[in-house]
Amino acid sequence: MAQWSKKADRCVNCGTVRYPHKARGYCSRCYRTSLKLKQVEAWDIEKPETMGKSARMFRLAPYLDKSQVALVKRSFEHKKAQEKWLLVRTLEHYRWTEELLREDVTGIDLEFKLEAIAGLCGVRKRKIFHGIANCFDDFNQDQRHLLLSFLNRIIENSPRATRLRQNRMRMQYERQQDSSGKLR
Repeated sequence: MAQWSKKADRCVNCGTVRYPHKARGYCSRCYRTSLKLKQVEAWDIEKPETMGKSARMFRLAPYLDKSQVALVKRSFEHKKAQEKWLLVRTLEHYRWTEELLREDVTGIDLEFKLEAIAGLCGVRKRKIFHGIANCFDDFNQDQRHLLLSFLNRIIENSPRATRLRQNRMRMQYERQQDSSGKLR
């Protein structure tokens, strides 16, 4: 079997060989996310050039009074923390997805993937496949694994899946902030 990259057998984050090597031991999917994470960690409100497109939202104009500056800075710190949290969770999600593909596949794994696809399709009854896990009992491990990888590819290539996952993560972050009592 050909080596995945010169220095790594698989992605240093998610462990995949399904995606091509991009740089620094990361697959193409994880590299983009890890690069974005490094950029967000380097954001500095005093140096707008570090923030790219986000700099416009947090411009410290000379006419702002101290309370307005404090509000902009607090808003900036919140946005930076949220973006970092989202990117870290995205890398964790990639790791979890790849681990699932390397383990033995059960009928319940397939049922959950089918329900996820049903949700992406906008079916009214999201639990349309509830209780069908035992239908896959006659499938051998290779067949279940192949089916899971096909279903996973559908989800991975759905732009709606990415948006929904990111929106869920943002809402989860906001709930955590609200429950911890942090001010916005």
